[in-house]
Amino acid sequence: MSMPSQASHRAVASVGVIGAGIFGVSIALELAGSGFAVSLYEKSDDILTGATARNLFRVHRGYHYPRDLDTAHSARDGYLSFAQTFGAAFATAVPHHYAIAPTSRTTAEQFEAHCEVLGMSARPVAMPDLVPGSVSACYEVDEAYYDADLLRRIAWEKLEAARVAVALRYSGPARQIARAHDFVVVAVYGALNEVLRDLRCPPIQLQYELCEVPVVHTPAMNQLSLVVLDGPFVSIAPYGHDHHILYDVVYSVHRRYVGHSSPVAAQDLGTPMSHIARTRFRSILSSAQRFLGPLANARHVGSLVSQRVIVPGVEETDARPTVVTWASPTVISVLSGKVCTSVETGRLVVAWISARTGQAVNGAVLPRPAAAVDGANLV
Repeated sequence: MSMPSQASHRAVASVGVIGAGIFGVSIALELAGSGFAVSLYEKSDDILTGATARNLFRVHRGYHYPRDLDTAHSARDGYLSFAQTFGAAFATAVPHHYAIAPTSRTTAEQFEAHCEVLGMSARPVAMPDLVPGSVSACYEVDEAYYDADLLRRIAWEKLEAARVAVALRYSGPARQIARAHDFVVVAVYGALNEVLRDLRCPPIQLQYELCEVPVVHTPAMNQLSLVVLDGPFVSIAPYGHDHHILYDVVYSVHRRYVGHSSPVAAQDLGTPMSHIARTRFRSILSSAQRFLGPLANARHVGSLVSQRVIVPGVEETDARPTVVTWASPTVISVLSGKVCTSVETGRLVVAWISARTGQAVNGAVLPRPAAAVDGANLV
């Protein structure tokens, strides 16, 4: 795919955003909405086809992170801006439940205190489908799921309306993108370090995880959403009309690796819905059946396989920050965290680039800083 054309005499700064997942799309939209000339580069045939389309599709609000208040607060605050921007992509509402296992690292009292700190509702309920005695408490909460296909359509509409130039199937070097723009934002998730190296920026140490999320046909089970906290437990989420997806803390992660480059080959990921040879479906299902009896008749129809990339060494806190860093004077690196923080991340990138250029943002001109703003910011 050829490079998007840019005017040779620009009155505004030009930014190339590499990676068209939800973070790249959100960053491009926020930049364009603030008056920057933006081009979005994606190696695949379409936007939002990577991790954005291969997860549990939950739009977090902070309930999931009682051991890390920073992640919880960023999810709570990010939910609002994400809903304002992409709320039309939210799936049909189903009851959302968080349950506390008897051996959970977080007690029911601690979970309730966590919700009180966040200022969010968690209503104790009885959930009929739960195996008796499998949890010590269950709460209904206010969260949402997004429809990945609908999100893609809405994202395209917004990109076109914002006049963001989109280059799909881009296979050229990142250095070529850097030569065409004043700034580059790298939001490619799994290949973050590979792109940073191409831009002659230092890589960062990351933890790479190859994850399997089985999709099961559950015609006899009402649509439900359940997260069992806080330990080696499970999450169950609706997927279409009569299907659910399963995630298990222990069995869904096939491989972990800490380093500066991903060991996961493209063929390991397969298509968005794959029948992988070494599926752990039976183990994942058995784990989930500890809590939900109606899963006894679930039929495996395939698995969503994706690569998760996180900050290493967060096992004790389960932190999932979005890490935004100046990798060079003209390159911003974005390690994506929770989907709900993507719009706030875009606004942070706008503020950082605006501070370096003095370009007007929403009618206000920011002064050029006397010194560069470097380092890392956690959203």
